[in-house]
Amino acid sequence: MKRLTAILLVLAMLLGLTACGSSSEEASASAQASASQEASVQEASVPEGTGYYLIESMEEDGETYDKELLSALGADVFYLILSADGTAQMYLFDEVLDNLTWTPGQIGADGDSIPYTLADGTLTIDLEGTVLTYKFVSQDPPAELPVLEDNGDYEEDYEEDYEDWDDSMYEDETEEEPTMDAPAAVEGSGCVDTQLFTLYYDEADGWTYEEDDVGNYESYCSLYIEIPDDDGYYKTKAHIYSSTGDCYEFRSELRYLGFDQYEYAVNNAYPFVEVGGVDMLCNDDSSSDIYYIGWNESAGQYFYVNIYGDLEDGKAAALLEGLTFNYTDIGHEDGPWYWEGTPYEGEDKSTMIGTYTLSGQWLPFEEPVISWETFDNAIAVVGESVYVLEGGVLREYAQTDTAFTYVGDIDLPEDDYDTMMAADDGTLMLSAFLDDYIGIKDGSQVFAYDGPDYLAMHPSGAWGISYFSSNETEIYSFDGGAMTTETFVFPEVSDIRKINITDNHILISGQDAETGNVTMYAYDLDGNLELTMQDSDGSLGSLTFMCETANGYLALDANMREILLWNTDGQFIGKCDDDDVFGTDYPWFCDAQVLSDGSIIVLMTQERDDESCDEIIAYLLTGF
Repeated sequence: MKRLTAILLVLAMLLGLTACGSSSEEASASAQASASQEASVQEASVPEGTGYYLIESMEEDGETYDKELLSALGADVFYLILSADGTAQMYLFDEVLDNLTWTPGQIGADGDSIPYTLADGTLTIDLEGTVLTYKFVSQDPPAELPVLEDNGDYEEDYEEDYEDWDDSMYEDETEEEPTMDAPAAVEGSGCVDTQLFTLYYDEADGWTYEEDDVGNYESYCSLYIEIPDDDGYYKTKAHIYSSTGDCYEFRSELRYLGFDQYEYAVNNAYPFVEVGGVDMLCNDDSSSDIYYIGWNESAGQYFYVNIYGDLEDGKAAALLEGLTFNYTDIGHEDGPWYWEGTPYEGEDKSTMIGTYTLSGQWLPFEEPVISWETFDNAIAVVGESVYVLEGGVLREYAQTDTAFTYVGDIDLPEDDYDTMMAADDGTLMLSAFLDDYIGIKDGSQVFAYDGPDYLAMHPSGAWGISYFSSNETEIYSFDGGAMTTETFVFPEVSDIRKINITDNHILISGQDAETGNVTMYAYDLDGNLELTMQDSDGSLGSLTFMCETANGYLALDANMREILLWNTDGQFIGKCDDDDVFGTDYPWFCDAQVLSDGSIIVLMTQERDDESCDEIIAYLLTGF
């Protein structure tokens, strides 16, 4: 049990999750509040993955705790709730971690996040060899959430017995073990002493923390400390964090906080502020939320401070005066920045699925397209023009014999559009949650409608389906400038994850209402079910693109990194991995566009081999 405890505590601390955790006695009330918030979200608006999950298994460096063993240990009650409003809860060791947020594929807190995959009702978190597997139970959590029975203070037992842990049981383990000793007090003041920083603070100012708010590890250290208010919340709170390793956590935070990487590294465009003996950048755009971040290359160490709440009484400034970061020059050298890195070089490959020979031809961009958005990118082709929507920015490219050549950016009214397709008349149709549905033609906006969210349009541009996740959708029709809407339910699906509309069919990916398995459906344009499609082992993941072909149907499974084929009767032909036909290395299938000759341009994000950045890449897929 100690090993199991260690794994989950490490996971929790990596996200800084325990800082805002509530006790298990508050869990049901919190879940019900979340459900109430979900009701306020626009009807039929449930993101992919929303639901209540229970732990199924856990694996660490080849050692597996299956459902039976977890049950014997009492740990089978650990749950995860992904709520429709974007909040999340995780239950670990009588603590409900309720300061979490999530988007499809990511769970995070306070700017940190970890990825997950979801396929066939199974949610998997793989954190550098620690694998947590959860199983979907229901859309909504139960009225009374499970709790550990006879908890026995696992965390206290873990701390008390840690020194007696027999390491010979895990001779092959390379995991860094945490330092669990409580911080020592210093006369006249408080002190938190970790391996990577030391903080002295004035207890008279009201600063306080719990033991679980301290993470003290060789590779990272973290502290949440706060001044409580009279209502049991906080008046002022600080998160102090430092980690060793590569530079990419710092570089990612640079962009997140609004600093241009090139301006920072090359032009020294931003002033530094000394915090804890380190020169750090400061983002104080908000009067109640200040960030400090810094990086020491020779030490290979990242420094982070976030203080929020009441910053006017001087106590936050006094807290920083007592902070000292500890770091040592180890001769570390950073990897390349994105402008220094080696651009992606593709290759042409082919593979067989059944009797079909699929071929992938790399379509290079004249200049690399750096992407800061992994998932929500889109492509549309109008004549000889290729349009790429990346991170809310719309760019036009011209097709040449050798590459896609950049033409220019096209202005959009908002910067968070993430869905785009081209109508038969060449109009680009863009939509996003809570933004107007707009049309762009010849570089200019030609219409805007308030209402439709995540709109999948028919190629004619005359009508489309707005969906969010549940099986209840809105069909929008456009005629003579007027917009009308009607509600339509697809009863075979419990929640819809993706819709593509072809000339003849409505193609839907979603969870089957009876089995719970992710399934692909083909409906006629009146909404009558014609075909239900699965693969050979029922393991469809996240289908980000579906289309009709001359010989049946094709789908891109971004979670599984697979291309799947079915015949015209919906019978499964086979599938191949991304590497088989594109030569790529675990990319994300963002979107695709069927061309007039039936071939498909597939848009992906791919990390460079040198890890300097992700790039937008494109391949022409033929042979199906």
